Amino acid sequence: MKKLLLGASLLVLTLTGCGPKWTSLFNGKDLTGWHQAVGEATYAVENGCITGTTTVSGGPNSFLVTDATYGDFILEFEFKMEEGAGNSGLQFRSFFNEQRGRVMGYQYEFDPKTDRRFTGGIYHEGVEWIYRPTFNEAGRDAYYPGQWNKGRIEAVGDQLRTFVNGVETANILVDIYDDGFFGLQVHATRDSSTFGKKVWWRKLRILTGDLDKYLTPANPDVHQVNWIPNTLTEQQKAEGWKLLFDGKTSDGWRSARGPEFPVEGWTVGDGMMCVWENGGAESTHGGDIITVDQYENFWLSVDFKLTKGANSGIKYFVRPDLYNVVEASAIGCEFQLLDDKNHPDAHLGVNGNRTLGSLYDLIKADKSDAWYNPGQWNTAWVKVEGDHVEHWLNGVKVLEYERNNQLFNALVQYSKYKNWENFGNHRKGHILLQEHGNEVFFRNVMIKEFPASEPVEKPVAKLSEKDLTEGWTMLFDGTSLEGWRSVAEDKLPGQGWAIEDGVLVANPVPGERGGDLMTAKAYGDFLFSAEFKLTEGANSGIKYFINPGVFKDPSIGCEFQVLDDAKHPDAKLGVAGNRTAGSLYDLIQADKAGADFRLYDWNTALIKVQGNHVEHWLNGVKVVEYDRNSQEFDALVKYSKFRKCEGFGNFPTGHILLQDHKDKVYYRNIRIKEL
Repeated sequence: MKKLLLGASLLVLTLTGCGPKWTSLFNGKDLTGWHQAVGEATYAVENGCITGTTTVSGGPNSFLVTDATYGDFILEFEFKMEEGAGNSGLQFRSFFNEQRGRVMGYQYEFDPKTDRRFTGGIYHEGVEWIYRPTFNEAGRDAYYPGQWNKGRIEAVGDQLRTFVNGVETANILVDIYDDGFFGLQVHATRDSSTFGKKVWWRKLRILTGDLDKYLTPANPDVHQVNWIPNTLTEQQKAEGWKLLFDGKTSDGWRSARGPEFPVEGWTVGDGMMCVWENGGAESTHGGDIITVDQYENFWLSVDFKLTKGANSGIKYFVRPDLYNVVEASAIGCEFQLLDDKNHPDAHLGVNGNRTLGSLYDLIKADKSDAWYNPGQWNTAWVKVEGDHVEHWLNGVKVLEYERNNQLFNALVQYSKYKNWENFGNHRKGHILLQEHGNEVFFRNVMIKEFPASEPVEKPVAKLSEKDLTEGWTMLFDGTSLEGWRSVAEDKLPGQGWAIEDGVLVANPVPGERGGDLMTAKAYGDFLFSAEFKLTEGANSGIKYFINPGVFKDPSIGCEFQVLDDAKHPDAKLGVAGNRTAGSLYDLIQADKAGADFRLYDWNTALIKVQGNHVEHWLNGVKVVEYDRNSQEFDALVKYSKFRKCEGFGNFPTGHILLQDHKDKVYYRNIRIKEL
C-alpha cells in the first residue's frame, strides 16, 4: 500500500510492507522540498529527472538542497552526466556556511575524467579530499560514462561507505559532521566547452530506520580510511595495524641521541606531537626522535601538517648505534616533508630530489597524480617489503625503488650519504621524526608489520650452453664491415678503422680518429658478445641504445666501458670507480672480483638486455646488473654527465656502437643473439 505523507514541506512516498521502508526525496514532477542554496546554474525537472545545467563562467559551485536535514541513513539514487561535463556530485550531511558564503559538508563525487576515475570518492566540500579510491580499482572502474549509474551512501555514526553500481568505492570513519541536508551539485567552470552541459539525478530514496538490517556486508578488500585521530578501527586491528603514538604521551619514543624523550624541542598533547619553531636549524634544539623498537618489513602511516616554509622528514632504517648522531641529525632513508613552495631546499639537490615525498637527496617523488593540502593534514606512507620500498602521499604512490643492489648503491655514491657505509641497506632500523627547527605537527602514527625474512642471496645468473651456442648471428666476419655504418651518416667512416688478420682494429694509427662505428640495425632484447684487447693506456667502449638524432651528440648511449684501468686516468675519475673497465660508464662501477680481467690480452664482453633488465658480463662473470626505466635509474642519470639527455637509456631499441676514442683497441668474434 502507498501512503502520502507531508512533512518538512517535502512530499514523500513511503513504501510499506515487510521490507525496508524507503522514503522518496523527489516526487518526479517538481522541486517540492528542495531549494537552490547558492550558484547560478539552473535546475529543472525533465522527464522525471532533476536536471542541472551549467550556464555561467566562474562563480561558486551551485547546489540544489533539501529543506530537511538527515543524520544516519542509507541513500540510493541514480545519476548521469552528459559527455564533456565537468565533475559534479551529491552532498550529504551538509550545510550553508554563512561566513564563507558556500555549501560545506561531505560530497559523493561524480567524476567522468578517465585519468582520475574518482566517482564514489568522498570530498570535504570547500576543504579537501578525505577519501580518494586510489587503492580500489574495482570501485574506480564501476562508473559507466554517459549512462545511468546507481549510487548508494551508507552513513551510520562516524562510518561512511559509498557504492557505484553495487561496487563498494569508499569506506571511511570521520567525525566532522553528524547531520545536514542533501545537495545536488553543478560544478562551477571557466571552460566554455562545458557551458550548457547537463547532470541528471533521479530515483532518490532514503532509509532512516532499522539501518543495521540493511547495511551492506563488510568487504575487507576495500581500503578503510580512519580520520578519527590516534584510533584504530576494528578492521585496522584485524589487518594488523598498531598505533605508534597514543595521542597523549611519548610512550614508545626516545631521543635519537639517548634513551629518554627530549625535554625540549617537542610538545606532546592535544592528540599531536609537535616540533617547536627554532629558526629552521637542523637538530639543534631537542633533536630527532625515534621509535624504541626497530622494524624490518612494514607499512608505516603518518599524518603530518606543515606550517608555511617548514622542513622536516620521516626516516626509516635508522641505526644510531652505528652512526654518531650527537651533533647531527640521525642517518637513515628519508621521506622528505617540505613546503616545496616556500622552502629553498626544494630547489637544491639534483632534479628536485629534496622535494616533498622524495627519497631525500636520492630520488625525486613523482607527484603528477598526487595532491598536497598546504597547511592541512596530509598522509605519508612508507612500505617496505624486503628490498622493495615505496613512498605514498595521500593515497598516491609517488616513488618506489629497490635497495641492496648496484643501482641503489651507485645512487648513494652521488648523494650526501656516500661516506655512510651500507646506507639504506640495513635489514631493519628505527622510525624517526625529524626536528629541523620548523613547526610541524604529527598524528595518527601507525604501523603494520609483515613477517620478517632472512636476506636471500640472489642467484647468480648463468648463461646456458644453449644461450652460448644457438641462435647467434655474427656481426663481423673478419673480412668486411658489411652491416656497419658511421654513427654520423649512413656510410662507413673514412678512416680510423682497419681489418688486420680477421681482427677489427680501432685507431690502427693512434690519434687519427675516424669516428664511431655503429650497427646499421637497431636491436631491442639481445645478447651481444665481443672479444676485446687493449693496448697500453687505451680507452674505448661498447655502447647500446644508440639513437642518432635524438641527442646533440649522436653517439650517446649506455656504455660497457673498455679501459686500461692501470694506465688511463679515467679509472680514477667519475664516482666510486664507475668509469673503470666493465662499468656502466659514469653510472655503475663494475664488480670485477673473479672476472680475471687481463690487460693487453683478450677479454670477453657480454651485454644482456631483456626488457628493462640489463647485465654486463666480463670473462663469464656478471659485473654489472641494473633495471632501467625505473625511478632510481632515472635519478642516477640526473647525477651523471648524461643529466640533460632526456630518456637516456630508456629507449625500447637502439643501435650498438664501438667507440673511437683515439686509442688502439682490437675487437673480434663480434656477434649477437636477439631474444
